[in-house]
Amino acid sequence: MSPLPEQYHISIYSNFQYFALLLSTIMVVLTLIVVAKASPKNMGVYQWFIFNEVIGSYAFDAAYLLFQPVLILPYSCAYTAGPFRYANYKFTKMLVAIVLCLAYYKFVSLTAALFYRYLKSLPPNGKRRLNFLDYSRWVNAMLIVFVWLLLITIMLAALSKAEIGQEHVKFYVSSKSQVYAFVTHNEPSLICYWLNLEAGKFGENGAYVLVALLIIYTLFIIIIFVLAYLTVQNFLKSESSVMHLSFQRVHRILLISWGLQLSSLVIFIGIPFGVLILMLIFHPSYENYLSLVTLSMCGLHSMAECAILLIVVTPFRNYIRWEILKRKSRRDIAVRVVYISGKARRLPTPRNVAFYGHIQDLSLLLSTVIVGCTLFVVAKASPKTMSVYKWFIFNEVIGSYLFDVAYLTLQPVPLLPFSCVYSAGPFRQANFKLTSAFVKAVLCLSYYKFISLTATLFYRYLKALPPVGNGLLMFLDFPRWFNISLIVLAGVLMDLMMTTTFAQLEIPQDEVKHNISLISKEFAYVVQNENSLICYWLEDQRYGGHAVYFLAAVVLVFILFAAVIIVLASLTIRSFSRFGNGFMNPSFQRVHRMLLISWGLQLASLLIFCVIPFVLWIFMLIFHPPYENCLLLISLCMCGVHSMVECSILVLVITPYRKYLCQKAIVSVTRDRCAFRMVELPDPVYIEFYSIFQGLTFVVSTFTVCLTIFVVAKVSPKNMGVYKLFIYNEIIASYAFDAGYLLLQPVTLLPFSCAYSAGPLRGANYTSTRTLINVVVVLSYYKFMSLLTALFYRYLKSLPPSWSGIQQFLGYPKWLNIALLVSTFISIDATVLWTLSKTEIPQDQIKHDISLNRPDYSDIIRKETSLVCYWVHDDKYGGRVDYFIASVVLLGIFFTLGVSVLAYLTLRNFLRTDNIARISFQRIHRRLLLAWALQLASLIIFVGIPFFIWLFMLFIHPAYQNTIILVVLCVIGLHSMSECAILLFVVKPYRMFLLKLSCFKRSNPVLSRVKFFQGNSVATDEIFS
Repeated sequence: MSPLPEQYHISIYSNFQYFALLLSTIMVVLTLIVVAKASPKNMGVYQWFIFNEVIGSYAFDAAYLLFQPVLILPYSCAYTAGPFRYANYKFTKMLVAIVLCLAYYKFVSLTAALFYRYLKSLPPNGKRRLNFLDYSRWVNAMLIVFVWLLLITIMLAALSKAEIGQEHVKFYVSSKSQVYAFVTHNEPSLICYWLNLEAGKFGENGAYVLVALLIIYTLFIIIIFVLAYLTVQNFLKSESSVMHLSFQRVHRILLISWGLQLSSLVIFIGIPFGVLILMLIFHPSYENYLSLVTLSMCGLHSMAECAILLIVVTPFRNYIRWEILKRKSRRDIAVRVVYISGKARRLPTPRNVAFYGHIQDLSLLLSTVIVGCTLFVVAKASPKTMSVYKWFIFNEVIGSYLFDVAYLTLQPVPLLPFSCVYSAGPFRQANFKLTSAFVKAVLCLSYYKFISLTATLFYRYLKALPPVGNGLLMFLDFPRWFNISLIVLAGVLMDLMMTTTFAQLEIPQDEVKHNISLISKEFAYVVQNENSLICYWLEDQRYGGHAVYFLAAVVLVFILFAAVIIVLASLTIRSFSRFGNGFMNPSFQRVHRMLLISWGLQLASLLIFCVIPFVLWIFMLIFHPPYENCLLLISLCMCGVHSMVECSILVLVITPYRKYLCQKAIVSVTRDRCAFRMVELPDPVYIEFYSIFQGLTFVVSTFTVCLTIFVVAKVSPKNMGVYKLFIYNEIIASYAFDAGYLLLQPVTLLPFSCAYSAGPLRGANYTSTRTLINVVVVLSYYKFMSLLTALFYRYLKSLPPSWSGIQQFLGYPKWLNIALLVSTFISIDATVLWTLSKTEIPQDQIKHDISLNRPDYSDIIRKETSLVCYWVHDDKYGGRVDYFIASVVLLGIFFTLGVSVLAYLTLRNFLRTDNIARISFQRIHRRLLLAWALQLASLIIFVGIPFFIWLFMLFIHPAYQNTIILVVLCVIGLHSMSECAILLFVVKPYRMFLLKLSCFKRSNPVLSRVKFFQGNSVATDEIFS
């Protein structure tokens, strides 16, 4: 019987899959950008087939990563080594079905692409089969989806025939050896099928699966061979008579790339699958190890396919070669800079640079104070269970502060589109050599920060391991100076490599500065007056610099850090969840979990405040958006806040430090008095005033909304078009949200995640409160969707009329666009409501526990029947809040990215088409964009900020938290009122209508008096005499 793989080999296999998915993600994103950017016009619709193939391959790889099967041969059993390793076997069964469906989708997409190439190779003689080219894209897409659904229905029906009773077959497998028994007892995701051809030993028959696989694969092979033969034959026949030369070249290249894609599919998916079938039949030695090696190939599939597309297809290869790797000549750069100079290329004014320098100086001052306080608190309040980890925290804080000191001393000001920078700090008038030294220091300290974070995570991984049985535990037995010397050695080697490659960028400064000063007067002024200006040349080797070494070193180091951090984080969480309850006491478990959370937040702050500005710099060096220097200057202000944010995370997240601050710094009374103030409930008078204020706010909002709808219907100009309906949608969404919130009127019961209603349904059951919470959440997402669709419409209107691709939405009937929006909204709300349903817990049990632990809450729990409670700390009561948090985070990221990208594209298109658009259209477009931005700001201020304050208090627990959150929640009711005020006062036609209406009412007595004087001339003369 073949031995099973060791846990060490399974960890290597899993980490290899994660690393392959990371590289595949980078390759897929790069391929999609290149295909969208460099596809020639004669490629036609085939560009969408390439998108379909690449996305299908990446979806298969992502599903396979979640699966990561580990086989138990000679039995047809498998368990997952991926993120859902400790899930139920039903989840594994679902993953098997998803992987099979996506594999068939890949085959269907390849066949559809070949069929399209076959149709394009036919002569245009009016054959019936050419009617497919005349159908709309929707019809053809629906045909492809129908064929795919038919195939996966057959396959899933056959796979269901192989399902058997898991307990019976697992008992049978575990009886064969103790190793198999260990796996069946410790791997809950293990699932078994019975694929032997005899009548099912355990009640089912696996022959259906093998027959279905054989039939479907035979069908695919026949169709592919017939279509390939006919395509090549038609291409050879019509090459000289029908096709022109450029189409022949494109057709030949695409056929070759399709053939290589099919070969990669066969090599990386077909061959491993065939090897597994052979192992199921012949059972060689070490078959489980061999299956693990062969299954590692499947994760490389999408990477190989993207590489084939980028290398074989000539337009894509030329784009990478000429547009990314090899830059244009100096003359082309000069022409480009002159073309986009002026308003879009405007450099920051001296006043802006001075303001930027003052912000950085203030950041350094605040960072110094906060870092000093943090070091004192860490040294004073670290518990004994934290042990050596205290020194790692010292290392991180000091590393962050040194980075901030070097960066804030440098204070770089970019000079885009060139890779030049000068200092706005204390050494602004120094030589450029000092600027180069500070740039290298900032670079080295940033890598030191990454190394310190990695060393900290490695220590946490060692502490999560069981006390015996692992060779890595020897690092804990080494003396401290030895471990410190290893960390310092790694940092020195990394910094030596980076400084060596960075030195290759150095070029003669006089020549490049002279050439830059010839571009425009603004650049010449900067070159002459900024002595600290230093230039690098990343375009080509014109001035002797070699940028490829530095860029390759940066990419490799960041990939290395990402792979190591992902692997260590996954191993740490897995070891903690698997072995933690066995040898860790509860206090150590709490400390370990708390330190892991703080480490994750520190890494997030490093990525947000340091890595994102660097990525934006690279992005602007390549794509050159408008106002790039001013935008980059704003983003660089984030880097100076890094150590301040990291210290705040440490002090607020780690419980001993937070308690120390609460007891010693904030509250000067006894601990009991501090605890009493922390949980003080709001007075009933405050709650009554809160309810009355919400009702009054709703009355005023109702009047404001009705007035706004009347004004929009009465005064909207004709060139506003359909956008008037989007304004109606936004107003109605805001008012519906306010109405739901008025009915709810939540009163929180912190520090627990409980709330009851102070509104009209206060005496109802807690089910009504939960329903109202669901309604308010759904309406908040509806508000975000209305804003996003309004911005998308403005983006479509900002495009030039020649962009017929995405502007087809404007040609669709209104009911079709409404149906698309409603379907998207329903799918998002279904996801959110499903995740909310997972948070439901037994109310009687948690209310009983709260009333026992906190007697001062028992009166409210008894009287307030609408009280509903959730449990966000763990799954003690059966609720799972992590699904809801994950959905909120993902949808928030989706909305943020959508709004950012659409806003940037709309503004860019508006600036480009400023010369060709009508003056009236420009004015109304600018007003509506400004109104939309202010509406988004009001949504963030009146809804987003109170929500984040509530989350902050849910974890931090300041004094008088329930009273403070009651005051904060009063702000939410003002949302629709502020939005209507923005529309009425920002959009000029609505503002002028209100002014004319008010002036007309005030001028009515004056007009009647003038008419009386005009009719009575005698009286008029007497009066004026």
